[in-house]
Order: sequence, then C-alpha cells, then structure tokens
Amino acid sequence: MTHFIFDCDDVLLDWEAGFLNWLDPDGTKIDRAGPKSWCLAEWLHCSQMEAAMWVREFNASERFGQLKARPGARELIWGLRNAGHTISVLTACGDNRAVQRARVQNLLNEFPLGVEDALSEVFNQITMLPLGGSKFTYLYEFTRNRDPGDVVFVEDNFEHAQAGWINGIRSYCLRRSHNRLHEAGDTATGVIWIDDLDAIRLDFIPSIQPNIDEATEERIMSDHKCQRCGCALRVEVVQVPVTKNEIVDLDTHPNGFMPVTRYEEREEVSNCPVCTGSY
Repeated sequence: MTHFIFDCDDVLLDWEAGFLNWLDPDGTKIDRAGPKSWCLAEWLHCSQMEAAMWVREFNASERFGQLKARPGARELIWGLRNAGHTISVLTACGDNRAVQRARVQNLLNEFPLGVEDALSEVFNQITMLPLGGSKFTYLYEFTRNRDPGDVVFVEDNFEHAQAGWINGIRSYCLRRSHNRLHEAGDTATGVIWIDDLDAIRLDFIPSIQPNIDEATEERIMSDHKCQRCGCALRVEVVQVPVTKNEIVDLDTHPNGFMPVTRYEEREEVSNCPVCTGSY
C-alpha cells in the first residue's frame, strides 16, 4: 500500500478562506480570487512586513483552529484510509505550541475518524515545521529507509512539491492562484499538476458504480388535503431515483463513500374533485 503525505494549509484545510474571513469579513478590501504569488503584500495592499504580521496574528488567533476542510478533502482521506493506505500530515505552521495544538485539534475536528487523543486511526503522524520552513530535509529522511516509489506527496507549494519529486516521491501540486507562474515555468520536473483532490481519489481509490438499471421511478398514493376546501384527497406521487456520491458508514463500506441512490418525491398535479381547484 501507499503512504500519503499531505500538506495542510489549502490542501486539507482552507487556510485562505479562514484568513480572508478574519481579515476582511465584509469582502470589500481584498480580492477573493486570491494572491498571484507567495508574497501576500500586493494582494493585501500592504508592505511585506505588515503581511507577515497579519499571517502571524491570524495563526495565533482562535479562528486558525476553526478552519474548514477543503472541498473533497474529507472524502479523500476517508477513502484512502479505508482502502488500506497510510496517511501523515506535514505542515509548516510554526513552532508556537498553542498554534500546534490548534492545528492538531482542527484536523481531528474536520477528519473525525478516531478518538481525540488517538491520531493513529486518521493520520499516522502530524509533523510541524517552522513557519515557511523547507520540507526537503524531512522528505529526504522519510525516504531513507523506504522505497520513495511507495510514497505520494500532495502540496500547493511548487517548491515543496519539487522537493518531493527530487527525492523520488510521486508529487502532486494543486493549482492555486499563487502558483500559476510556477506551473508556467515548470518544464523540467515530474511534478503532477491537478485541479482538485478528486484526481488523486480517481488514481488510488477503486470506483464503485451503482446499478442504475435497478433504480426506476415508482408511483405511490399519498394522503393530502385540498388547500382551498379542505377535503381529503388521495394523490399519486412519483418517486424519482437520484444518484449522488455520498459519505457512508465507514464500518460498512471500504471506501468511506460511494454512489447512493435515493428517491425524491415529485407530486403529480391534480384537481380537487369537490372545488375543482388545484390543491
């Protein structure tokens, strides 16, 4: 099986959205399209020193520990775990103990598979690096005693993803507004650029197709009252099968989610036999 190493901010947890809602709750000062580089000064309309100050203040705030999971992250983590893969988190969130505790609790809250003090059921390890620290050394040490071909690294920072690739790790980089220039200039590496986490799910989690042929419309009779005259009516209701990907009980399904068919009711329009009005 494969071991997955995930960056946290803007890969598993939506740091950018949390930061924006904290700094600019009205959405009137900062472009919601996101920064165009890792230097946030231009995006925040301030100096680099002020931008760094805002980041440190946000990371030290209560809101830092309340980030929401990125779209598709929870389904991917659950699916990988229940397909037998192992998972760890490598995050450069700083060496402040309070910040680190907030990070761990945030991950437990957003990916609630295990008991609060047992990361082993969700993540095999959560490693904290200094804010903005290099991940090259960690990745090098991690692969010294194992085949790097059995490791996958997922990032939104191209330099970190490149460090994984240099160490022989299959490295994915999520496309974000801040790394567009990096992809444009990436002509010599094997970093795999992806639009969303669903690309990884398709590569590593077996898909399960629902049997659509078994799901057909059903018609049932339902009791109603006419809204105009109040008389009792027997009305035919059509139950329409709708198939969507849904999270299901991990104890009963190996992937943690699958296509599930549910019925949505659609009433047939009818007229009341007493007042002849539509009910």
